[in-house]
This record gives sequence, C-alpha cells and structure tokens, in this order.
Amino acid sequence: MSDSQSLRDELFSGLKLLAEDAFPKLCASCGASYADLAEFISGTTPVGDGSGLAARKGDEDASLLALARQCGCGSEMLEYLDDRRSQHDVATRRRDLFDRLLELLTEGGMEPGIAKCELLKVMRGQQSPQLSREQIQQLFSEV
Repeated sequence: MSDSQSLRDELFSGLKLLAEDAFPKLCASCGASYADLAEFISGTTPVGDGSGLAARKGDEDASLLALARQCGCGSEMLEYLDDRRSQHDVATRRRDLFDRLLELLTEGGMEPGIAKCELLKVMRGQQSPQLSREQIQQLFSEV
C-alpha cells in the first residue's frame, strides 16, 4: 500500500470516528433521533427565552459551552459545542484524534485554518465539502 493511500485510509477512519461521536443525538425520554446538528436545531426549540446557549460546569469545574434544546416531548437535551478542556479519556482520545487529523490535512497541503474549520464541521455532524472522499484523494494523490 502506498504512503498516500495509508494517509487517506487513516484520515477517513479518523473522520468517521469524529462524526460518529457527535451524532445521531437521541432523546432519552422519547427516543427521537437527530441525525446531525442542523436537524437537532430545527427539530427542537431553545430552552428558555434566549438562543439556548448555556455555560455548564464540567469535570473539575471546567466551563463548557452547551446548546440546550427542548425535544418535542418536553425533555431537555444538551449538545456540548466545545469540550476541548474536558479531561475524560474519551475527550482526550477525541482531542488527540482531532490533532492527528489536523496534522495529516496540513501535511497534505490544506491551510491549517480551513482544515480546523472542516474538522469541526465533521465533529458537529455537518457536511464538509472540503473533506469529501474526492477532495481528500486529490489532496493526497501521488505526484
């Protein structure tokens, strides 16, 4: 297997893990499923009178930004938008994976800022045209 194929395979596997980690989001009360962040927002309502954004305390009193939404059944659901400070094993592995994928993309020639934005989209369950199979194959094609 060529080095570029190995890099593509590693990148695809990592992207899949990031995306699977975020969605689907399930309501624990009624079982409603939200496939991605857009569906989660459109299929729920903000908690309270504001945007639904809320600061929450995580492990070791770290502040986390959460999107508090209310499912159609009335149950409150949270989607954490920034868990980079969390020290749980899962968060640490996710952060390490994110950093590795960012490294792969920048080594492949993608601008670091674009790579970061596109990886964040994947983590939030959104589509990333920059990280489509065709774009990644082009980025890592052998010269």
